[in-house]
Amino acid sequence: MSVLARLHPLTFCKPSLSIPHFRSRGLASSIAKFSRPAMLTPRILGAVPIVPVSSIKDSLTWYEKLGFVPRTDEDGDADNYALLTLGPVELHLRQVNSSEKLDAEANANGVYVRVEGLDALHDEFKGKGLSSLKGVQDTQWGMREFALSDPDGTLLRFGQIKTNS
Repeated sequence: MSVLARLHPLTFCKPSLSIPHFRSRGLASSIAKFSRPAMLTPRILGAVPIVPVSSIKDSLTWYEKLGFVPRTDEDGDADNYALLTLGPVELHLRQVNSSEKLDAEANANGVYVRVEGLDALHDEFKGKGLSSLKGVQDTQWGMREFALSDPDGTLLRFGQIKTNS
């Protein structure tokens, strides 16, 4: 059975009876003879933040400093939307129009990225001269974290589970 049939069972049903027999019966009994394919069990695969930015070009330059790699999307709108990856992390940037002008001081958007090797990552970012980079802190909820803000004020917080060492 095709994946498409499993995803859309009502559209891709097939009668269990031959076509002539299907036509000779009433509609209700014919529908009852349809076999319904097994449904796929839903599964959440992840979440991808969509971050508003005032300039795709400037934001791409900034996120590339962090190690994010732009992905090409031939059908997309490269002037207004960008897809980025950093290892298994995916991030989308969406350029806002001039009437939606972003205020970095009032921006409440944020992205939390779980990592291993937090201190080494912080040192790497420090070497890139990122002015908004904050120091590493241990939290009361069992994480070790640092934060920085992109040019439009979106908070990026990187964290790892605190170890007992």
